[in-house]
Order: sequence, then C-alpha cells, then structure tokens
Amino acid sequence: MSNTSVRETVSTLRESREAIHEGRIAIAEARVELRARYDRAQRRIDDIDRALDLLQEEGPETDLRELFGLLDSDGESPERAVGDRPDEEVGEAPAIPSR
Repeated sequence: MSNTSVRETVSTLRESREAIHEGRIAIAEARVELRARYDRAQRRIDDIDRALDLLQEEGPETDLRELFGLLDSDGESPERAVGDRPDEEVGEAPAIPSR
C-alpha cells in the first residue's frame, strides 16, 4: 500500500470513529428523553387511576376540584393539588361569562 492509501484509510477510520462516537451520544440522549417521556406518561396513568379510585370511593359526593385536579395534572408533579399552579386559586369557581 502506498502512503497516500494508508493516510486515506486512517482518515476514513478516524471519521468513522467520530461518527460512531456522535451516534452513541445521540442514542444516550434519546434514551434519557424516552425515559422522561415514559415517566411522565406513567405519572399521568397513576393520576387517572387515583381519579377513578376517588370516584369509586366517594361516588356522587366526589369533590370535583380534587377530581379535576387529578385529571388536569400534566404528569410533572404526581402530588399536585388544586391551587398549586400560580394562576390557580382555591375557592369559588370562576364565573361563566354571560352572552
């Protein structure tokens, strides 16, 4: 093999190694994101299960604010209660605008 061929082969191998390294980094990042999405989905399922349990336990006497709080949860905070959002106040329900 000539020196030029060896240099080209070495250069190609280095580029391949860099591409493999970048691919591994991308795969690791994708795994982290996938795990985060899975965890959020699982928390959402848990919230729905808690809402169903609440409905079964309390029936028509269910506190709707608590129920909607569970169903409105974004899965980020599994123990979020009504009033935990900055724009949400506990108390009277907002007035429905008249037409």
